Amino acid sequence: MILELCRLLRRRRQMPLKELAEALGTDPETVRPMLRRLIRRGQVERLPPATPCPGGCTLCPPQTVEIYRWIGDNETPSRQTIQGASPCERLSS
Repeated sequence: MILELCRLLRRRRQMPLKELAEALGTDPETVRPMLRRLIRRGQVERLPPATPCPGGCTLCPPQTVEIYRWIGDNETPSRQTIQGASPCERLSS
């Protein structure tokens, strides 16, 4: 599931936790530990509280929304090549 999470965030660039969970067919409490792991590895960052939703949605109070952004593509190509797999692919092994 963590590979699916990586692909989803890589494609969408940033998403609220609730939408990530819905897209993966699970709940936020299942996704949050995977996001923490990706944050520790420097692949994802949690945006500050009160950051507006990417699509401009204002249905939820901004303070209650957790938004995560993919930053993993900032890794240098030579590091990816040397290690033989993308960071997300290495996570699943």
